[in-house]
Amino acid sequence: MQKKRILIANACAETTRIATLLKKHGWEVQTENHPDRLAQVCRQFKPAVGLFRLDDTLTGHHLAPPLRAALAETQIDWIAAVPRRLIDLPAWQTLLYEWFYDYHTLPYDPERLLVTLGRAYGRALLNQNGGEQVEPQTLEYADFIGQCANMRKLKDDIRKVASTGISAMITGESGTGKEMVARLLHEMSPRKGGPFVAVNCAAIPGTLIQSELFGYERGAFTGANQRKIGRIEAADTGTLFLDEIGDLARDLQANLLRFLQEGTIERVGSAVSKEVDVRVISATHVNLPLAIAAGNFRDDLFYRLNVCNLRIPPLRERQEDIIPLAERFLTSCVARQKLPPKRFASEALTAMQRYTWPGNVRELQNRVYQGAVMSAGRQVTPLDMGIDDKIVPEIAWQTLDEVRGLAERGALQRTLTLCRYNYSLAAQNLGISRATLYRLLDKHQLGTGDDPDDEADIDADKGASVPG
Repeated sequence: MQKKRILIANACAETTRIATLLKKHGWEVQTENHPDRLAQVCRQFKPAVGLFRLDDTLTGHHLAPPLRAALAETQIDWIAAVPRRLIDLPAWQTLLYEWFYDYHTLPYDPERLLVTLGRAYGRALLNQNGGEQVEPQTLEYADFIGQCANMRKLKDDIRKVASTGISAMITGESGTGKEMVARLLHEMSPRKGGPFVAVNCAAIPGTLIQSELFGYERGAFTGANQRKIGRIEAADTGTLFLDEIGDLARDLQANLLRFLQEGTIERVGSAVSKEVDVRVISATHVNLPLAIAAGNFRDDLFYRLNVCNLRIPPLRERQEDIIPLAERFLTSCVARQKLPPKRFASEALTAMQRYTWPGNVRELQNRVYQGAVMSAGRQVTPLDMGIDDKIVPEIAWQTLDEVRGLAERGALQRTLTLCRYNYSLAAQNLGISRATLYRLLDKHQLGTGDDPDDEADIDADKGASVPG
């Protein structure tokens, strides 16, 4: 536990009396009246908090960057002791807001000061514990801070799926945290005592992925000087996570399908089958139904993998979760990198909620880390995070009628494309009459392509349905 030590800067006779009181309450006290020496004293004395007496002598030069730099270098929370007459001055307000954890108006009120210092000391303990106890994977689970409806549903689905041994597919955009969900499924399952083996199918060259997945025997090919266990076999009794499964070469999909069907593998260069007990979780950002339609992915493999589907919503669909996530990342970064305590400026909070986050939670984490490191003071601004007004779009407000119109137009376009501009079939699948379809096409200024009264074409397609 960090010792109850306090550094008092710019002391006076009254501050000396307060130091005596603090010693009676268990504090170790050190004083220093030269701002340039504060950081050096902090490194030697290692105080938990600082008390800085501010007065009229600290004007001009001392309110400029040198004082701010001296405070930043100490990397501790400071309490300002400031005369009441200075509180309303803008320059002092800025200094207090950006560089001090709290302030205490002079003259000293011993009881109130002890409470303020106690809060600062408690915060110092939390920061110390956070810096020492964070495990490498703890930060990953911050992805699942979230109280929006779709995140609550996802967490509920994770609990349901984790308790079983069936295959699951995790879908979502890049940066949403698919591997984190896979790890949660493993850690919450009966297999948590077994290995968790992750394979990025897009990162392994096509010429090597078969030997990586299934292993190989000595002499199986040039350079195979000894037997190697494959990733699937290494996951025996545990979980195999196949990330970016949509990028797996089609010729290897058949081998993977056989393993899923029979529960056996054959190492490259071996004719002996080996049974393995592995739960398979896969993930992809690729639209696999479209890949199947294009002939790039086997439908039978898709159905084997996609027994349960878990969709992670993009960050832009989790507006109420952005600030809690950012606060978590900022607290973690400050603790890990031993930075002085920081907070988000109000304009940074607004910018984060307006930004669309194409890189999702991973981008949010990276930008918060950037902001924590680049900020000159205690406040993290949009410019520190690289999300200034140049890249934050203005909010485009839409009326309900405009939203309905866009949805209606989109439905018409999609259905006509699927039905190959067969208007009778399109009307049937939209649940409307042909007359209504023509009226809507005219309303949205969508061309009718071929003559809609081409009865020969219509009759040829009677009874057909939209492709699945």
